[in-house]
Amino acid sequence: MSQKVSRLGLLAGLVLVLVACPDVAARRALLNCHFDLRRVELARLSLTDTDLDLGIGVTNPNDLEAFVDRFDYTLFVDDQRAATGSSPGNLRIPIGQSRDLLVHAKVSHLDAAGVIAKLLRGGRHRATLRGTAYVAFLGSEHQFPITLEREFDVPSKPPFYFQF
Repeated sequence: MSQKVSRLGLLAGLVLVLVACPDVAARRALLNCHFDLRRVELARLSLTDTDLDLGIGVTNPNDLEAFVDRFDYTLFVDDQRAATGSSPGNLRIPIGQSRDLLVHAKVSHLDAAGVIAKLLRGGRHRATLRGTAYVAFLGSEHQFPITLEREFDVPSKPPFYFQF
């Protein structure tokens, strides 16, 4: 009887592995994907904070779909921390295609005063996004660290002004 139970358990485990293997491979396909910080856009500006929308391009060169289930990040401008956050990824990247992972960042003016002062002076700056993409599988999360950089120009004369 115990030999039957152990054989049945072994058979059930083998079936689970065979059924789960394609999903495991698809979940690990993120390792070969290419990431690019495609855009940083001003979404909202107030007296206390600024909202930015970030577009992170994910290109899948694999012969399997790739997934991003969650994305945590820290945004730096000229090596100074500007924003930290988390975004539910829920992104599916088809075979041989690209998709944008949209991330919303809230920059507190109080916390990022040095960054804002630099940006207001204009000139060329560097945005660095350090993050972790998470892929969930069978109750656990696998982490993939990502670092992206992009240089951008800010006009020395801001596009807005206050008139009294």
